[in-house]
Amino acid sequence: MASILVKGRTRHTKKEIKLAAEFLSNLILKRLSHNIHIEIRFIKDKIKNEGCCADIYCVDRPQKARIFDFEIDNNLSYKATICSIAHELVHARQFARGELSSAHYPPFLLYKGEMINESENRYFDLPYEFEPHAREDDLYYQWLIYRKTL
Repeated sequence: MASILVKGRTRHTKKEIKLAAEFLSNLILKRLSHNIHIEIRFIKDKIKNEGCCADIYCVDRPQKARIFDFEIDNNLSYKATICSIAHELVHARQFARGELSSAHYPPFLLYKGEMINESENRYFDLPYEFEPHAREDDLYYQWLIYRKTL
C-alpha cells in the first residue's frame, strides 16, 4: 500500500480521503504501490488562483519518480475530490513506470518517448490525459462500492 499523508483543510474528513486514496492506489498502482509516497495537500482557491482543480508534482526525481505531491482545491464536491485523487494516481503510475517524465523544462514533458509541449496543445488533447479522464469515474464508483463494505 502506498504511503499517503493528507494535509490542509477540506470539506471532507481526512480519514475518509486517506482511505479512498489507499484503496485507489492499490487498484491503480498495484505492485508499485508499496514504493510510492504521496502527500495530498488541499489548497484554498486553487481553481480560482491557478485555473485547475488538481496538480501532481514529482518530488524525488523527474524519471520513474516515487514521491509525489498532489495539490487539490479544498472546496470540491466529494465526487470531484475522489475523481481528482484517482486522476492524479493514474499520473503517478505513468511517472513511476517511466511512461511520463518531467525530465525537461516546462512546458515540456516526455510521454512514451514523445516530447510534448503542453503550451501548444489543448488540455484534453494531451495524450497522457486520455487514460486518467477515461478511468476516473469508474474508479470513483469502485470506491463507493468498497466504502459500503467498511
